[in-house]
Amino acid sequence: MKHDVYQVENGEFTTPVPGIRAKIEPDRLALTILSAVEEFRPVFDFLSRMRFYSIVPEMIREIQDPDAGDVLRRDGSNAAAVLREMSRKSKDTYDKVCRLLSKVVPGVSAVEYRSLGQKETLTFKQDIGANWPWNFDALNMSDGTLRALGILLAIYQPSVPALVVIEEPEATIHPAAMDVLVQILKDGQHRTQVLVTTHSPDVLDNKAIPEDCILAVENHRGKTLIGTLGQLSRESIRRRLYSAGELMRVGELEVDRAHAEELGEQLDLFGPLNTL
Repeated sequence: MKHDVYQVENGEFTTPVPGIRAKIEPDRLALTILSAVEEFRPVFDFLSRMRFYSIVPEMIREIQDPDAGDVLRRDGSNAAAVLREMSRKSKDTYDKVCRLLSKVVPGVSAVEYRSLGQKETLTFKQDIGANWPWNFDALNMSDGTLRALGILLAIYQPSVPALVVIEEPEATIHPAAMDVLVQILKDGQHRTQVLVTTHSPDVLDNKAIPEDCILAVENHRGKTLIGTLGQLSRESIRRRLYSAGELMRVGELEVDRAHAEELGEQLDLFGPLNTL
């Protein structure tokens, strides 16, 4: 008999799963224990393999501690190790990352892992028209170059995530490189699901992003609503009265509130919260 529903209140199973009698500690999720049950394992695997990124160029610039390099950290602080593992496990993927980085940052022809005793770092090769490219340490590279590399590593890292979320990829990236960056993010969809948060009207106006791929966020009466665009916004875009970016600039990029409320009910994983 299959069991695909459970409910926990105050650390006790109120809707139990046969064979599971554990008490749930306050700092633990029941799903961790239930991952041993066949019906719940896919949910646990998906949630535990989601990756969220807010790339910090300064953390990539610093000399880094040794790391296994299978999973990129949230801030990109183990970028050297991830690049090392990528070059070992898939030369095609490594070559692709170098090629795409050169498109985002013209003049940079490659990036390489370099060991410094017990530490790790990155070296960038830059074509300056001489017979041999010049080598530059990560310390000498711009924030935009390092952020672009962090985004590339998030998309193409050796361990494929269930979901990749990247916060404000446009930050410190030259506007002329945004078309390439958007194409990189779209290409990432062939490996995993990609979700991007942005405050940039220019990103929304990119021709590669269709209207039905845009979700708007709105604070309504103290509640955050996330959903597809409202009817007026969709009509304005389809009739070419305004672009999504223009609507965002004037604060008129509205959420379909009915759809957002419906999604909220579907995603109510933790049930009602009792307040004092």
